Amino acid sequence: MEPILKTMDLTKKYKNEIVVDKINMTINKGDIYGFLGRNGAGKTTTLKMIMGQTSLNSGYIEVFGENISYKNYQYKSRIGILTETPAFYPKLTAKDNLEIHRRCMGIQDKKRIAEVLALVELGNEGSKSVGKFSLGMKQRLGVARALLNSPEFLILDEPTNGLDPVGISHIREIILKLNKQRNTTVLICSHILSEIEHMATKIGVINNGILIEEVLYKELEEKNKTYLQIRVNNQRKAATILEQKCGISQYKVYEDNIIRIFDNVYEAENINKQMIDNGVLIRELKVNRETLEDYFLRLTGGEKSV
Repeated sequence: MEPILKTMDLTKKYKNEIVVDKINMTINKGDIYGFLGRNGAGKTTTLKMIMGQTSLNSGYIEVFGENISYKNYQYKSRIGILTETPAFYPKLTAKDNLEIHRRCMGIQDKKRIAEVLALVELGNEGSKSVGKFSLGMKQRLGVARALLNSPEFLILDEPTNGLDPVGISHIREIILKLNKQRNTTVLICSHILSEIEHMATKIGVINNGILIEEVLYKELEEKNKTYLQIRVNNQRKAATILEQKCGISQYKVYEDNIIRIFDNVYEAENINKQMIDNGVLIRELKVNRETLEDYFLRLTGGEKSV
């Protein structure tokens, strides 16, 4: 596999606080890498170091096989970048904003502006001043700008921010199409974990500045647990029945009277009978498999258990 991005012991401090702590990431050519973490976990700082927007304290970053720092910029001609809140000249049109970016990037093909505007469904809005754009339209224009140089490596920070469900679906389709047809490598941060779940081939989870997990998505699917979820009218009594009548110890209780059972998953009929016989009403009973959100919350200690 050809590494597009590789970091070794990447570290960033602000005063005496370590916000990124010896991160080792590897993104190979063709990956869609979902970079996950809570607010303040160190995601944005890591991206800023990769994009050359801030310096690092120690470690190194390789992009396209070359060691880079925030002072060099040659590698950026092969990268497309979308920041969480893209900035534009509000009094200029979408076309004019992209024209400025085209010249700054040294992109010769002037037709690319119309192509990328059409790609993000802003083809009819190119002559409107960006100050009149909605948040979602600005986000799509940010994606268009990131794609203007036909990048080999695309870095997207919250690309679906401000978009409605249709817009989110459209951005997802663009990313998947670029990845499939052009083998574009993508590093994507998003708090909408269900979207990452639909796209990512590899997952990296950062917590308190530490990369606590890096795993191929197909391996993650194997790790995720199957469980029986029940919703009851008396959670405490139901837990007692599970232990004393069903011999079940691997379970967890959640808000809204939900219990997830991780052993004897396929003995739903017996569990249901025991609950009824002992005066507990089951309002919901179904077999589920952990989602990416479940996995993320379990890794970072954020499960909404009671």
